[in-house]
Amino acid sequence: IKHSKYGVQFLRKYLNDLIDTTKQLFPAAIIIIQCCLPIKCLYSYIAKNVLDFNNLLKDLCLNNNCVFLDCFSDFLTRDFRSCNELLYHDWLHLNMRGVGLLSTWLK
Repeated sequence: IKHSKYGVQFLRKYLNDLIDTTKQLFPAAIIIIQCCLPIKCLYSYIAKNVLDFNNLLKDLCLNNNCVFLDCFSDFLTRDFRSCNELLYHDWLHLNMRGVGLLSTWLK
């Protein structure tokens, strides 16, 4: 998530439009939005923006009757670092252990 002078709030309209379109196309669907996970990235990002983005997602879910999966802390180690053993070697995508942990939220 790149930082802009407006932080992540510039994404609100686009995400709202995405939710509205999804509801129009699939009116009976339960929309589930997952938080942005703490990952060791190959690109530069600002941790505050990740937390701001997750708060934006949580707010959008509350206002649009969607389910928000706030599993951020489950992907941190006890010393609050990203849990890299749950990721593939690209440090971006969840491996089978990471998917297994995420799937517990969907049950």
